[in-house]
Amino acid sequence: MKKIGILLLIVFFPLSVVAKTNLDIEKPYMLDASSCTSLLGSPSTSGTPAFYLDKAFSVLKYVAIILLIVMSMFDFITAVTAHDNDAIQKATSKTIKRLIYCVVIFFLPLLIRFVLEYLNDRAIDLCGIGG
Repeated sequence: MKKIGILLLIVFFPLSVVAKTNLDIEKPYMLDASSCTSLLGSPSTSGTPAFYLDKAFSVLKYVAIILLIVMSMFDFITAVTAHDNDAIQKATSKTIKRLIYCVVIFFLPLLIRFVLEYLNDRAIDLCGIGG
C-alpha cells in the first residue's frame, strides 16, 4: 500500500502543479481546434498548457531518477548493516524493478507517441511536449 501511495505521488504531483497554475481561457491558442498547437499552445511559450505539461514531464523524469537512487541506497544500506544475504538479494531485485520503472517513466512520451502512431496508423504530433 505504501508503494502505491509513493507511485501515485510521483505521478500526480507534477499534474497538481499544472492544475494549480492560473491559465487564461481567453488566450488565442484556445480558440482554434485545428491543431494541437492551437489547443495547447507552444511548449516554449510560458503560460500555455503545453508549457506546463512539458515541465511536468521533465520534473517527473528527474524525480524518478532521484527516487531510484535514494530508495535503492536505503535498501542496500539496511541490508548490508543487517548482514543478511537474503535482504541483499531482495534489495537487488527491488533495484532492478525500480530501474525498469524509471526507464519506462523516462521514455513515457516516446512510448505514448509510438502507441498513438500504431493505433491511428498515421503520424501523431505531440507538439514537442515531453520530447
